[in-house]
Amino acid sequence: AMGDRAKAVALAAAHPADGDADRDADRDTDRDADRDAVVARGGATLAEFAGIGNAAGVEALLAVGVPVNARHADGDGYWGLARESTALHVAAWRARHETVRVLIAHGADVHARDADGRTPLMLAVKACVDSYWTDTRRPDSVAALLAAGARPDGVAVPCGYDAVDLLLRD
Repeated sequence: AMGDRAKAVALAAAHPADGDADRDADRDTDRDADRDAVVARGGATLAEFAGIGNAAGVEALLAVGVPVNARHADGDGYWGLARESTALHVAAWRARHETVRVLIAHGADVHARDADGRTPLMLAVKACVDSYWTDTRRPDSVAALLAAGARPDGVAVPCGYDAVDLLLRD
């Protein structure tokens, strides 16, 4: 959560032996169980980190093996996140522009659809015209998604945000 990638990788790596084979085996089992638990809950945790704009924490989770396209099975009704959202959906909807770029750089699927059929691009456009977070309304995530190959299928133009409309038309 602190975004210390090196520490996250170190925690996921094997601990050096201290000469006590039983204790080392127990520690390795505990470490593996901890890592497995993080990866198993990865979709929800990755989505939570993406939603608050913790790009460094997202990088750390990816470094320990959480799949970039892991799904947040339950979604989050309070924040308007559909079931089966990816972290990219969440970052796009919450206008977490740096986190969107990090996820794209790690190969996030820009065409993924959540349980409501929405793509990250649809949510990034919606964040610019119909969201609570007015202080982060910028076309940055829309531009990043389009540059990564996202298709504007299903996005109405004009959307009501001139800079986004220009990007979508181009």
